[in-house]
Amino acid sequence: MSMNPSFADWYRSAAVVLPEGRLEKRWEGIEALTEAINRDWVVYLAKLFVRADSEEAAHKEIRAVFHERDDTFPYKDNTEELRVLAGATLHHVIEQNGPHSLLAALALVCGSFGDRRRSQPTPEHLNTALRYLASTSAADRKASDQKIEDLTAITNERLAQLLPQQPFSNNQLPSTYSPILATFAEMATQHTQLLTALQSLAYRLKIREEELDFLWWLEAEFSRDLQRSFSDIGYTVGCLIFPSELADLTVRAPGPSSIIAILLRALRRANAPAASTTLTLLDAVNACPSEWRQNVQKKLNFSPYETLCPIHLAIAKSLTTDSPNEWQPVFRKVCNIPLQQSFPISEVAIQTYSERMLNAAWLESN
Repeated sequence: MSMNPSFADWYRSAAVVLPEGRLEKRWEGIEALTEAINRDWVVYLAKLFVRADSEEAAHKEIRAVFHERDDTFPYKDNTEELRVLAGATLHHVIEQNGPHSLLAALALVCGSFGDRRRSQPTPEHLNTALRYLASTSAADRKASDQKIEDLTAITNERLAQLLPQQPFSNNQLPSTYSPILATFAEMATQHTQLLTALQSLAYRLKIREEELDFLWWLEAEFSRDLQRSFSDIGYTVGCLIFPSELADLTVRAPGPSSIIAILLRALRRANAPAASTTLTLLDAVNACPSEWRQNVQKKLNFSPYETLCPIHLAIAKSLTTDSPNEWQPVFRKVCNIPLQQSFPISEVAIQTYSERMLNAAWLESN
């Protein structure tokens, strides 16, 4: 498989100097990782790429992959090059449009929250992930060209053509095999086309149901989880609870492209002055009822990729202490997102929804 034409540029943008003549060997390692990719590797590579403070001791396996193809590849003190290679591998996985492409794209997007985006060695990978999610969302919700009304029944005339009477009238049993086989083959083709059309129709009905659920949820302006109106809940709580409720209504990750507009409308109805209104993660998490946070923790397991999901990691850590402020040191030990830094409420809401979509993609991967 040909090397990505931007591969050398990714090294330069990260200010990593590669010894001459080693670029092809590095790309061979990326292809090997892509071929053997699984969901655990996707999450590991995303963590490595988005975190500048990655643990050196955790990189033995990925170093071994590249050392196998180039015995000069160092076994220590090259974390920044490993980040370049991790991002390049995820980029390659996404472009393959394979079973783990969606997970890779969501892992990059979720892991790029806040200041992490600005510290990434290669911004192009995040842009590729965002484009992939947009195209996947559009493709998932595009109507199939196969329609039930396009299918035609096998008529008596067609059966007569497929299964002529002559072999039967002359008692030529062996010669009846081919026409009978041809008849069943055509019937099987028709049956397969019908099943395909019905499956497409069933999925379209689910998508329509999703759209209606979103619209009714927005029209009612009423939280399913808290059983209170949007205006009563307020946008501080709403920026976490609203995207969680919409995620529960989503048929398939990564969700519809309209989700941003729906979230912004819901936040306005929860009395948000503007989408650019800011708040801290500490305030947002502490404002949510403890019972709701406990239910989220019971229902969802983010532990395999929790550092990529700072919102749900904060929800989990907020339950480890009694005081609303005592859990901050617990969070800081595992995540470099500042809890007291202010973020736009729109960014927090979209991140919460994306993390839920990452959870759905993880469960669908193997």
